[in-house]
Amino acid sequence: MSKSICIIGAGPGGAVAALTLAKAGIECTVIDKATFPREKVCGDGFSGWVKVIFDHLDPEYTQELLSLSEIQTTKGAKIFVPNGQHLDFELSPEESSKMGFTLKREVFDNSLIEKLRSNSKINLIEGQEITDLSKNRSGFDLCNRDHSFKLHSNLVIIANGAFSKFAKKTSGIRVNPKQNMICARTYYRNVKEISATDPKLEFYFLKSTLPGYLWIFPEKENVINIGVGYFVHDIQKSKKNPKHLLTEIINKEPLLRNRFIDATQIDTVKSCGLPLGHKKHKLAGDHYMIIGDAAVLANPLTGEGISAAMFSGSIAAKHAINCWQQENFSNSQTIGYQKELYKRLWWEISLSQKLQRLVATPGIMNMAGNKYRKSKTFKELLHACSNNLKPIRKIFNPYYLLKILVNK
Repeated sequence: MSKSICIIGAGPGGAVAALTLAKAGIECTVIDKATFPREKVCGDGFSGWVKVIFDHLDPEYTQELLSLSEIQTTKGAKIFVPNGQHLDFELSPEESSKMGFTLKREVFDNSLIEKLRSNSKINLIEGQEITDLSKNRSGFDLCNRDHSFKLHSNLVIIANGAFSKFAKKTSGIRVNPKQNMICARTYYRNVKEISATDPKLEFYFLKSTLPGYLWIFPEKENVINIGVGYFVHDIQKSKKNPKHLLTEIINKEPLLRNRFIDATQIDTVKSCGLPLGHKKHKLAGDHYMIIGDAAVLANPLTGEGISAAMFSGSIAAKHAINCWQQENFSNSQTIGYQKELYKRLWWEISLSQKLQRLVATPGIMNMAGNKYRKSKTFKELLHACSNNLKPIRKIFNPYYLLKILVNK
C-alpha cells in the first residue's frame, strides 16, 4: 500500500509533528503559505515545557536552542494586581530546568524550519497556500487557489493556526467569541527598571485590561516586548482599537509611564487574534488530525499556546506512526490522538478557565496580593505553580483555603 502523510502548517506544532515522524523513519510533506523566516506577532514568551518537549524529541535540539545568541533566559516573574501591589517570583539555580525564556518567534520558528530543511525524510514546501481540502475514500486531495499545485495524502495533520478553515470544514470547530482574544504588541528599547542580570517576566492585571492582562517580556539588547490582550466581545462593546489602547496604557498608566519616558519604540503596534481553549472539540476523524491553535488549545489564563501546539504535534505524530504501521488511517485509529491529548491536557485548560474567572475580579486579585505578603502557605503555593498549575488545585480544598485566609 502506498502511504503518505501531509502536514498543513510549519509552525511549532507542525514542525514537531514532522520531526517526530522523521525520527521514526516516516517521510512526510510539510506545506506552509509563508516563506521562512517570517514575522509572527506574538508575546515571544516561552514556558519551560518547550525545553522538555525538545528534550523528548532530541536533547541536541535543546542545546541548539539555548545556544542561540538571541535567547533571553528569564529567572522569575512579577505579577501586578489592580491596586499596584506585586507578587515577586524568583527561581533558584536548582530550578533552572523550569526557567522559561524569551525569543522572537521569527527566530524560534526559523530554527525549527532549518531542521525540517536539513532532514531527508521531510519534504518542506514553502510559499504555497493550500486553499482546498477535498475528502475521498483514501484520504484528502489538497490544492492551491489556481489548482497549479495538487497533492493527495492518506493522512492530513491540520496545523495551520488559529481560525483554521480546514478545522472548521473537517470538524466544525468554531471559535466562541467570548473566548477569543485580540492581542496588540510592540517593541521598545531602553525601558527603565529592566534588569540585564536578573530579567523577569512582568504581568499587569489592570482594571483597564481585566479579564485580560498586559505583559512586558525582556529580550536581548535591552529590548522589551510589550503587549496587551483583550477579549473580543469587550473590545466590541467599547468600540476601541486595542492598538490605541496599548499606546494609551503606556502613556497614562502610573505603574508604567515614567519607565517609558526615555524609551524608544522600535516597531509599530501590531495585532493578532487568539482563540483560547474552552471546550473539547473533535480533533480527529477519518484521515485527519488537528493540532495547535487550529485545535483551540491556548491556555485560557495566560494565552500561552506554543507548548500546547508542540505537545499536540508530538502526540499526533505518535498516533500517525501507529496509523502508518497498521495501514489504517480511519477514525478508529486517529481518535486515539484526541483521547490521549485531552487526557493529558484538559485538566490544565479546565483549571485555567476557573482561574480566569477569578482573576477577572479586581477585588480577588487585590486580595491575592495581600495574601501573598501575609500567608506563607499562599506564597509557597504560587511559587510551586511557576511552571506547573497542578498545585493550585489545592486552593479549592477548604482546609487549605482556611490556612490562607488566616494568614498561616
